[in-house]
Amino acid sequence: MRRYHHIGIPTTVRRDGETYLPRFKMHVIGYDTNPYGIEWVRFEPDSPLPDLVRTVAHDDCVALDSSARRTARARLRARFGARLVLAALAPARFTTR
Repeated sequence: MRRYHHIGIPTTVRRDGETYLPRFKMHVIGYDTNPYGIEWVRFEPDSPLPDLVRTVAHDDCVALDSSARRTARARLRARFGARLVLAALAPARFTTR
């Protein structure tokens, strides 16, 4: 069982209240500030993240049990590759090499 958490939408528009994440060379304005759970993400031209992350909106759901989390992780790995999944699931451990 999963429940909606937020949607992340890439943008080129600067917004008040952005937080800069230097490791990823991206600016975010949190989903927690929007009543619909929208997270705006803006990337520097030399961001190390893959084009897929920089150009395609993503939705995030919270898995309510551990088996659902394992299933979701396996599906993401099969579709996008382990490196991108690690970036999404554990950004502090993500490296660009």
